[in-house]
Amino acid sequence: MEYTDRILEYFKEITGIPRESGNEERMREYLIRFAHTRGLECRTDSVGNVCIVKEAAPGKENVSTLVLQGHQDMVCEKTAGSTHNFLTDPIDYVIEDGWMIARETTLGADDGIGVAAMLMILGSELPTGKIECVFTTSEETGMDGAFGMQKGFFTGKTLINLDSEDEGQLFIGCAGGVDTTATFAFNNEALNDDFKVLKVSITNGLGGHSGDEINKGRMNAVKALSTFLASEDGHGLQLVSIDGGNKPNAIPRECSAVIAVPDADATSSRFAEFSKALANEYADTDPDVEFGILPAYSESPAVCAQVTSAFLKAMAACPHGVIAMSRDIEGLVETSTNLASVKMAGDGKIVVVTSQRSSVTTSREEIAKAVADCFRTGGAVVEHHSEYPGWKPNPDSPILRACVSSYRKLFGREPQVKAIHAGLECGLFEEKFGGLDMISFGPTLRGVHAPGERLDLASLERFTAHLIDVITNCNQTMLKIAPSILSGNFLNLEPDLRMINDNADLIHIDVMDGSLVPNISFGFPLAEAMAKVMTVPMDVHLMIVNPWKYIERFAKVGAGLISFHLEACDQAGKDPSEVIAMVKATGAKAGIAINPDVPVERLFPYIEEVDFFLIMSVFAGFGGQKFIEESVDRIKTLKAEMDRRGIVRDIEVDGGVSSANSRILADAGATMLVAGSSVFKAEDPAQAIKEMRD
Repeated sequence: MEYTDRILEYFKEITGIPRESGNEERMREYLIRFAHTRGLECRTDSVGNVCIVKEAAPGKENVSTLVLQGHQDMVCEKTAGSTHNFLTDPIDYVIEDGWMIARETTLGADDGIGVAAMLMILGSELPTGKIECVFTTSEETGMDGAFGMQKGFFTGKTLINLDSEDEGQLFIGCAGGVDTTATFAFNNEALNDDFKVLKVSITNGLGGHSGDEINKGRMNAVKALSTFLASEDGHGLQLVSIDGGNKPNAIPRECSAVIAVPDADATSSRFAEFSKALANEYADTDPDVEFGILPAYSESPAVCAQVTSAFLKAMAACPHGVIAMSRDIEGLVETSTNLASVKMAGDGKIVVVTSQRSSVTTSREEIAKAVADCFRTGGAVVEHHSEYPGWKPNPDSPILRACVSSYRKLFGREPQVKAIHAGLECGLFEEKFGGLDMISFGPTLRGVHAPGERLDLASLERFTAHLIDVITNCNQTMLKIAPSILSGNFLNLEPDLRMINDNADLIHIDVMDGSLVPNISFGFPLAEAMAKVMTVPMDVHLMIVNPWKYIERFAKVGAGLISFHLEACDQAGKDPSEVIAMVKATGAKAGIAINPDVPVERLFPYIEEVDFFLIMSVFAGFGGQKFIEESVDRIKTLKAEMDRRGIVRDIEVDGGVSSANSRILADAGATMLVAGSSVFKAEDPAQAIKEMRD
């Protein structure tokens, strides 16, 4: 309860900060100030994203970096007649019957509650590995922050997105999407002096998220009113103005139009019949919808008759709602489209915004084309924009396994593993950066993107417990993959180096002298050249005599991890503790390596001093050797001794490693896998790395 209360307090602070998409400056300042007052590393980029880093707790330094991600902005919707100003006013909410509920506006729990959860973790003393909290901008209006983010802004390879809305559901995939905007240009015509001006409206629909709630059969006020107006076109209607909906990702709740008609009573009668039929149709989904038609006054001219007719026919014909359900996942919407908004641009234009989603790229393209053709037939200029990719589910994901296991342990039941029809930034991160293991979950929210949005407080407690358990326990099982560049293409290394940057956690560099091992590889010049390209840490394995002579120089050229052989110390009568201290003095992580014929128990005296151990599962010197099966028991023995002492250290394994034995090694206790031939001789090296990590 303590941590849940902290999250709620942070969220209450956030509700007082204006943060509509595109207006996140004060939210960004709040995050930066939060980091600086707590002495946390904080970085920003040119598009306003913020990354705050919590370093690993003592004993967790070797746990894989975990990325938590959410977005700074919120959808700003309010009821008709509300005086709320989203640029200045705090959100007005109540807490009743176990819910936190916005009164006349959206609450902003999407994704303010995810942001608050990250702040709780950053400000806590929870014993976690290194955590990077990434706060993106303008997710709700086109994922601008994710699109503008550059590689290297975060470094972790395992990411938990905190932007989902159903507690007990773990999301491992999402739809891709695109917005389609149609612009009708028109000339004005004078209002007929004999016509009566009316304002016709549909208000107080339930609306909601155009992805997550598109299958709930809710009324689309823009679509409904356009359908009525199209039916009136044959009665001599003149269109003065029309205004409905706001955001591409929200089902429009309200729409109104000012029209001039030859017979106001007849029009009102037909609208009453239309309203009655519509109210019956949506009695279950939109019980509070209101219909209005009242006399009005307008000094503005009308839209010319030709464009009015073409526009209304196109609006009536434009599809809205579920287009297809998934054939692979029961209950999942595959393809949908949302007729999101219609506005008068003020310069002789009517602008219509729609949004298409699908988990199948070709289907998304087809429905976007169908919508575009509908409007082009009416003479509109059509543009597709704000396209974002889907996120393909990976049922073998390690973070999924960890989250399922945690949920089962905490609550005694299985969570639902699903894909979501809404768009998440995970798909874009995967397309831009690759090699990520991701999942999304959150507490239960209802009425998202609509006034009255609410947060289930009981679900927040469960979400908090689950998140804490995952980040403090389960991330210890995440494997780090270190491709050995010794197996790379030395005629053209740069593509291999960039592939490692994009997909792996480290690059393993074997330095051999032909003395300690029967082979010679490479030294400082090549390591220095590689350092100019690498964005992942350089893991330098010194298979040489007298390694202490070269430690400082390898550190200077960029080595982040340096391991030396216990056998080299034996030959020279050198104290390994002294060499460990030399490595650490450079700022690099220190590791001790042993060959298969050295008893693993000889590593025990250095467990408290060293950062990692390197267990050779072949004899050092040449790539492509067969894995020595007894290595698994050696890893188990070392891991058991570390567990007995309550100390966490990375165990790296090098030699004959592939996807065929990576899970066996991980289960034994290995946390870092070096792989050469199995990566660089694979048809798809990136996929080979992914399969090892999975």
